[in-house]
Formats: sequence, structure tokens, C-alpha cells
Amino acid sequence: MRTAAFALLLCLADCAAAQTPAPPLPAQGKVLVGFFQPGTSRAEVMQAVRDAFARRGWAIQTSSDDAIKARLTRHGADAGLTIFYADGTLRYAEEGDVRENWLDNLRSDIPRFLMNKRAAAERAERAEAAKARAGNSPSVNAERLRSLKQLYDSGIITREEYDRKRGEILKDL
Repeated sequence: MRTAAFALLLCLADCAAAQTPAPPLPAQGKVLVGFFQPGTSRAEVMQAVRDAFARRGWAIQTSSDDAIKARLTRHGADAGLTIFYADGTLRYAEEGDVRENWLDNLRSDIPRFLMNKRAAAERAERAEAAKARAGNSPSVNAERLRSLKQLYDSGIITREEYDRKRGEILKDL
């Protein structure tokens, strides 16, 4: 009886494995960025990857919460990268002719985008605290709008973040 039950369990496990593709394992990719500041969420990391790809001219083919696949055709090279988040690190698998300097650019861009976003959030918190201390004067709100516009123009915050915060400032007038 036990042998038949065990054989049935093995058969069910084999059938399930055949129908469900396994997600990429961390061992399958090389480390792109090995450390992130404590408190950095997976969503923030993956958004930084999207921003870095966009800045460097990569075309994103597929994107999820855990992995992004992009392609770049430049200088006679056809390259593909799949970047995924696993075990607190950002890993990649390459297809085609991926040049080392392209990886180096992504390695420097991703942490910088995260650092700029965090700095922008800290500046916004300080501005909010200053607003609470200084009251709600028109000159303070005008300065906040100028600072917010600079953050948006420099690419540190997205259009959605800009519109939301701008609406909050204008509502306070």
C-alpha cells in the first residue's frame, strides 16, 4: 500500500513539474548589483532598473515585479538582458553580444537612481516639516513648487509623483 501511494505522489510531482515552468534561480544569473541600502523595497529596485534601461536606450520587452527582459541593438551588436531580483541582489542573464561597458553603465545607474530617489524623498520630508514650522505662506508654497519642478525636470521623480505633490501644494494655498 505504501509503495503504491509513494508511486502516486511521484507521478503527481512529475506531472506538476512538467506543467509549471520553474522561475529563474539565483544561481542561474550573475550578480549585477550585490547590495542595496536597508529599507529599499523590491519595487524600488525594479523601478530603478526600468529607469536605467530607459536612460541607456534599452527596449523593455517584458516586465514583472521580479524580472525585466530588455533588448539593445547598437553598433552592430544585438544584446538581450534579463535582470531579476533574488536573495536581496540584482542578477542578470545575458543573450547575444552584451558588452561589459553596458553592464558597467547599468551597475552605476541603478544605485544612483535609488540614491537620488531616496534623497528626493528626504528633501520632500524636510520641506514638509519646514512648511509645518513656517506656516502656509505663499512664498513658501512658491518655493516648494519650484523645487518640485526641479526634481521632475531632473528625472528624480516621475510625472505621477510630480502631479500628486503639486496638487497637494496647490490645495494648501
